[in-house]
Amino acid sequence: MTKTILNYYMFGIMSFIKNEDFMKIVKILIAILVIVFIKKYNNIKNRGKVPYLNNTYREKLLNAVLFFVKNVRNPSKLKIYKLLYFFDFRHFKETGRNVTNLDYYALDFGPVPLDFYNETQDNLVPPDFSNYLVIDIFKSDESGKKGGLFKVKPKVQSNLEVFTPRERRILEEIAEIYRDVDASLISEISHFKNQPWDKTRKNLGVNKKIDYLLALDKESNISTEDAKEMMESRDEMLKNFPFKRT
Repeated sequence: MTKTILNYYMFGIMSFIKNEDFMKIVKILIAILVIVFIKKYNNIKNRGKVPYLNNTYREKLLNAVLFFVKNVRNPSKLKIYKLLYFFDFRHFKETGRNVTNLDYYALDFGPVPLDFYNETQDNLVPPDFSNYLVIDIFKSDESGKKGGLFKVKPKVQSNLEVFTPRERRILEEIAEIYRDVDASLISEISHFKNQPWDKTRKNLGVNKKIDYLLALDKESNISTEDAKEMMESRDEMLKNFPFKRT
C-alpha cells in the first residue's frame, strides 16, 4: 500500500517536471537513495560478517586485517603492518592505486603505516574496529620481547565482497606466501636492496614517507605518468570529499 502511494506521488511529481537540470538532480537523488538501500540490505545479508562502514578505504583496511589475522600464523602487529604494505604496494604496482589509502614510512624496522601504527599503540584497536578485533599481549619466541598479537572476535568473518577481484587475488596470494613466515623475516624482506623502503632511506633519510611511485618497475602494468595522474585525481577527490572515520 505504502509503495503504491509513493509511486503515485512520484508519477505526479515527475509529470510536472519540465526543467532538464532539475530532472538530472532528481535522478542523482534517486541514485543516492538506491545506494543507501543497497548498503542497508547488505548489512542485513552479511550478518556475522563485518558490516559496511561509511569510509570505503577504512572498510577495506578492516577486512584486510581480519583476513590476514585469520589466515596467517602469529599475526603480530609488526607482521600485519608488513602484510598491509605488501598488499598496497603490490596493487599499486599493477594499477597505480593503493587499496587502503594508508601512507607508509621508512622506520628502522621497515615500512610502517604510520597512522594505523599510532592507532594501535598501547595494544589498543581503533574504536571503529573494536567490535571485530582485539590485541593480546604476547612474548615473542624469536626475540623474547613482548608485543601485540591481533585476534578476531568470535563469530566475526572478513567480508571479501568489499574487494575487487584483483584486490582479493592479491590479498589471498600475500596471505599464502607469508602464512608461516615469522615477523622478523618479513621485516628483512621489506628491507631488500633497491626496494621502496631501501630507496627512501638512502635518498630521503629515516622515518620519511615512502612514495608509492617507487613500487613501479619494468614489470608494472601502468606508466609512471599515468600513476601520477591517478594519484593527483585521488588526492583532489579526497580534498573535496573527505571521508569520515565511520
